[in-house]
Amino acid sequence: MKDDDFLQQARHTLRASEQHLDRDISARLVEARYKALATPHLSRPGWIVPLALAASMLLALGLWLTVPDTRFIEQTAETGVLDDMALLTSQADPELYDELEFYLWLEKANEPG
Repeated sequence: MKDDDFLQQARHTLRASEQHLDRDISARLVEARYKALATPHLSRPGWIVPLALAASMLLALGLWLTVPDTRFIEQTAETGVLDDMALLTSQADPELYDELEFYLWLEKANEPG
């Protein structure tokens, strides 16, 4: 209850001091009040929210497209495509690959065990 008593005392004191204001000060306070109430309330335009949503979607799409896709690398490693590329780009004699099975058999035959 002490807060209520304090608020009532403060309200009473302010109302009493309001009666003793100079006319010029009172007129300026009234004018300032009306001027403050006459200013329009600032609000954001209706196109900002859709624009922000579209920008965030474009950003997400751009990030998603720039992330490297590792599935292709995994597939090529499993199928040996990189090995084939190494064979095709090497400087070795192409006739060597005609008898590749023979050389692979020879390598296995020379292995111990």
